[in-house]
Order: sequence, then structure tokens, then C-alpha cells
Amino acid sequence: MSDRCKNWTPGVPPAGIHGADLDTGTVLNAALAGSITTAKLAGSITNAKLSNPYAIHTLTWNQPTLAAATGIGGFQCYGAAEILEVGAMVGTAPSSGTTSVDVHAGPNVASCVTVLGTALSVGLTSLKTRVAAPSGTLGVLADNDIVRVDVDAIGSGPTMANLSAWIVIKQYLSA
Repeated sequence: MSDRCKNWTPGVPPAGIHGADLDTGTVLNAALAGSITTAKLAGSITNAKLSNPYAIHTLTWNQPTLAAATGIGGFQCYGAAEILEVGAMVGTAPSSGTTSVDVHAGPNVASCVTVLGTALSVGLTSLKTRVAAPSGTLGVLADNDIVRVDVDAIGSGPTMANLSAWIVIKQYLSA
């Protein structure tokens, strides 16, 4: 293999490169020495990343008028997945009490269990984000598992509005 072309003017791209244009010299090991370093490989594609590809999904839901409800949103896994984060906030906070959002997962609606351990409580401050990670292995999802977002409780007051909830899911693309 050669590292240069014959009859090539530096800085002027050739119109086309053909086999006859290649120099017959070879690239020596000395020319390669030090060209690949550990620092250059940081963040690169590794065998582990290639053998475990995944996609990140951010699922969002909005409830303009706050109300306790089962299933304001849902998702069905196609392949194994993992819940990385659950978050919620209110656009206009209640004047008292707490608003609680919970995420449940399981093989079917009847057997869903919370992935957080305890519900995520949104406080009395508008636009303040509350984020939680799943408790232990509860956020690990099997193929065809159902994920459901519930509003377990709402605060009180005349102006509370605009509950936003989200889930970040890492879905594995290979078995």
C-alpha cells in the first residue's frame, strides 16, 4: 500500500485517482508509529458498543389541567430496555399540597409496579424540575413490557396547571 500518488501537486485535488497513479512505495511501520494513541481512541466505537447497540428515547406527556389519572401516557417496549430517568414539573404550581407522578412497568397493565420505589413529588414552585432514577432493578424492562405514567395526587389551588412528565428510555437494539 502506498501513502502518496505519483504526479500529484500538493494542494490541488486530482480529477480522479486510478491504479496507475499510485506510487509503488509502501507505508513503513515508522510512518505509523505514534499515529494511534489512547487519547485519540477515547469515546471511539468499541467492540462492546458494537455488540450492544441501543437507542435513547425521550417520551413526554403534558396534562394542561391537573387531575389525578391512571395512564396519562404509556409505552410498550419492543426488545429489552432500561429506564434511565423520570422527570416532572408544573407550569403553574398549586398553592398547597403536592403533585405526585409515578411510573409503572410490567408485562401487562394488571401487573405493573412502580419503577421509582416512591412517586415523584413535584413541589410548590412553578417550572422547577424534579428528576429521579429507577430504584434498583425496577427500571429494567423486558421485551413487550408496558410502561405507564400515572398522576397519583395533585396539589390544591385555583391556578395549578400544565403538568409535564417525561421518561428517558435506553432501548437495546440486539438480543
